[in-house]
Amino acid sequence: QRENTKKNHTATHILQAVLRQELGKHIEQSGSLVSADGFRFDFTHPKAIEKELLQNIELKVNQIIQKNYLVETKEMTIDEAKNTGALAFFGDKYGEKVRVISIYNQCHSEHLCEESNFKNKKISPYGRNDNNNCSNISSEFCGGTHVNMTGEIGAFKILAEQSVASGIRRIEGITGIKVLENIWEQEKTFKNNLEDLKNKNKDLEKEISKLKNKLLSLNIDDIIATKVEKNGKNIIAYFAGNIESNAMRDLADNIKAKSKNSVVFLLAGEQGNYKTICTLTKDLTDKFNAKDLLNNIAKNFDGSGGGRPDLAQGGMKTDKSSSEILEFVKKCF
Repeated sequence: QRENTKKNHTATHILQAVLRQELGKHIEQSGSLVSADGFRFDFTHPKAIEKELLQNIELKVNQIIQKNYLVETKEMTIDEAKNTGALAFFGDKYGEKVRVISIYNQCHSEHLCEESNFKNKKISPYGRNDNNNCSNISSEFCGGTHVNMTGEIGAFKILAEQSVASGIRRIEGITGIKVLENIWEQEKTFKNNLEDLKNKNKDLEKEISKLKNKLLSLNIDDIIATKVEKNGKNIIAYFAGNIESNAMRDLADNIKAKSKNSVVFLLAGEQGNYKTICTLTKDLTDKFNAKDLLNNIAKNFDGSGGGRPDLAQGGMKTDKSSSEILEFVKKCF
């Protein structure tokens, strides 16, 4: 728990430095809360931070973390601390001795500069010292606990940015393993939502199919009215749209039940993937074979079928339109 608190605390120092770099030197800490579970950081700023800019701030904080910079804690007199340029905000009162937390760039982290080079040198936060090639990322008065190297933080994630008072904004976030846990939770939520959407889509498809079937049932008389009489028998050839096979069979049965001396040929689906049904009213079953009729038609459209003498089903892979197929069917008889 203490280690996680350290990570969150140091992260707020880096965040403040990046905010001052990206938004301006008017940024001042006006409150902060760090715990093992995360952090919140309040600061002076007059308006909301745009999403793209917030993402860039998050990126820059993570870049500093990944550089694994040195986090140095020094105790010094308040005058010495002020001479380093360390930040102190929101009216804190300090004694004669203060702790200064500084995050140095790689030059210092790799000990390429001697510690003495930093004594009594004023180094501005996110600025470069004129007397050497090192800079400090952040330098603040602070009595809290921190990590030794920024790499220990692992990762940094902003969860929210909002207003808490006039001219005061708040950023809430997490670090370390909590970032990974947050990603897992988001993945779980996304998968659950996706599954819910899939199920809702299936339910909607079923409902649409039922409505289509109901509409077709209501229009059976209109469908029968399209019949063409050929050689003493009725040819009912109809395109039923994109309905399911079960609904197509029900439609064929309903048409047949209200018809006499009829060959019923139904087509459904779309170009390149048609479904077909051919069925006969009882008074024609001793004269024709539905399976033979369907196959004789389907073979002209890259298709085939199978079934009983009174009811056959099949498919066609043709690119011909539904109207072209139905016209052919009517001419066959």
